[in-house]
Amino acid sequence: MGLAVVVAVAVLGVGVLLACVYGACRWLARVLRPMRERPAGAGGWRYLGGQRAGPGHYWRLSTGGLVVVRKDGEVLPGGAGIRYLRTPRFIVLLVGPLAGGLYVLALPLVACGVLMGALAVRAGQLLERWGVATALVRALAGPRWMPGRSYLMDWATRRRPRSKAPALGDETTPLDRLEAEIRERRGKGQQ
Repeated sequence: MGLAVVVAVAVLGVGVLLACVYGACRWLARVLRPMRERPAGAGGWRYLGGQRAGPGHYWRLSTGGLVVVRKDGEVLPGGAGIRYLRTPRFIVLLVGPLAGGLYVLALPLVACGVLMGALAVRAGQLLERWGVATALVRALAGPRWMPGRSYLMDWATRRRPRSKAPALGDETTPLDRLEAEIRERRGKGQQ
């Protein structure tokens, strides 16, 4: 039970963290939306590679890297296809520790997930090699299992309609009637 609680808390923590990151990204997109209308480098926040820029921090949008321009008039690295966003210092100071904290929190969870996935794949390969995998699937799935079915009902509570048994003197079962109909249709086809 202890491991289940730890996993549940970890999943909940990651969910809350992802929700916070999602909210921050939405807020940042809403803040940056009016900046799209400004021409690049015209005293605004958008710059292209190869343009001269004033001192400050410039965020390279394609890689997420940060370029620091120390002197006025320095040229931003890269060609004209690379876009930069001038970033105020307080945002750099705010996002830096948040990104580091996200890395520190997510790395162990990602590492555990990758390790568990690799171990599961290896265990499956070993079970398949030993011939245990098919026997295990058959034992877990049950003898009535058929691919492509949903099995939403429980086998024990499922009620099947029962056909009425023919009376003792009655010789016409549904199968007998079907055979007679087939004979009758074949007879019509031959004449």
